[in-house]
Amino acid sequence: MHTTHIARTTFAAFALTFVAASAPGCEPSFADRPSLVSGPKVLAVKAEPAEAAPGTAVTLSALVVDTQGTVAAPPSAWGFCRAPKLVAENAAVSPDCTSEAAITPIANTLGSATGAVPADACSLFGPETAAGSNLRPRDPDPTGGFYTPVRLRTNEQMAFGLLRTTCDLANAPGDIVTAFTQTYRANRNPRIASVTRVDDVKEAAFAAATRGESVRIRIRWADDDAEHYPYYDPTAVALVDRRESLRVSFYTTAGSFDLDRSGRDEADPVTFTDDLWHAPNEASTVHLWFVLRDSRGGVAFTATTVSVD
Repeated sequence: MHTTHIARTTFAAFALTFVAASAPGCEPSFADRPSLVSGPKVLAVKAEPAEAAPGTAVTLSALVVDTQGTVAAPPSAWGFCRAPKLVAENAAVSPDCTSEAAITPIANTLGSATGAVPADACSLFGPETAAGSNLRPRDPDPTGGFYTPVRLRTNEQMAFGLLRTTCDLANAPGDIVTAFTQTYRANRNPRIASVTRVDDVKEAAFAAATRGESVRIRIRWADDDAEHYPYYDPTAVALVDRRESLRVSFYTTAGSFDLDRSGRDEADPVTFTDDLWHAPNEASTVHLWFVLRDSRGGVAFTATTVSVD
């Protein structure tokens, strides 16, 4: 990610993102892992609704944290980026998105912002081409989706998110386009149903731990949070029914997780995922956060505070 004078630039995506695996024998230390919160950090950006067509109003909010917990209503400036990423660029968004010249500001109130998706989003970031433009149509993500970049600036950071944008189905026969239009439903955000600790097979409230204890944490969601959606398979020239995968990212101010992320793929019907959290060896108050993302860009997050004695 392009570095600016802002203290830290992060990618807090609406869309599901993955961290490249380390080379064999090169397991990173916990201090280098994204699950550790050691200072101000944007953990997630959420849009409501989770998917919107150009011209539709969306409300944006962010999970901003530091070592003292969740930051309530942080000072923030929001904007839609209007700089398409070039084919040769390997970043999630164009480096030009760090420049004010590429940003359309969004009015913000107490840490959130509401604005309309740019009318030309599907030509800038989707499969359409505008007259006279030298941009080629964008390729969809693995779920068939297109995304409009959103930028958030706080006192400490600059972060980017990708808002799933409803665009027309491209390069498909007319009958398939018609069927897709009739059956496709815009994505909605998933919900975190519960955060519990699991002792043997029993689930209980997760509010306390002993020093050095290893706690199995379980994150649950509802069955219908893994939504079905039609996907155009260009090889088969047909619509296929697919189901969203779900992933949880784990964060803590102390102690460590076995996994930074875990979840279920689209073929797995189980509605929870587990991770092992190792409490610190000293008495303390620890803040933990959990961010649930579906594979079409929906986001949910929650927090808990644990007393370690």
